[in-house]
Amino acid sequence: MIVLLIFLGNVLLPIKLSSYFGSYYWIIVIYLMYSWYRNYKSLKNYLDDGGHIQKVKEYYRFPIAEFKESIRRIEAFKVIVEKRLDIAKLFSPIPLLIYGVGIYVDD
Repeated sequence: MIVLLIFLGNVLLPIKLSSYFGSYYWIIVIYLMYSWYRNYKSLKNYLDDGGHIQKVKEYYRFPIAEFKESIRRIEAFKVIVEKRLDIAKLFSPIPLLIYGVGIYVDD
């Protein structure tokens, strides 16, 4: 995995880093590998839990109602995440930067 990341980094980003940034390069590579592994592991655990439907059928008296409640909670969470994303977009520095560059170029 490290060899693949180094190869892609050298091919796609042919900028040679100075010796000052050499140690940071490995820290970034290790962080990217860890984050990829963490996301892969959580996705694998989620997909491996195929018995979830069977567990709900056995545990609850009205499993269809439980599934509908789960869907409702997921949809509510989706709405909350969309609102938070809209707020994050509102305070993003990129539009402010474009606005500032536009004012600077206009003058």
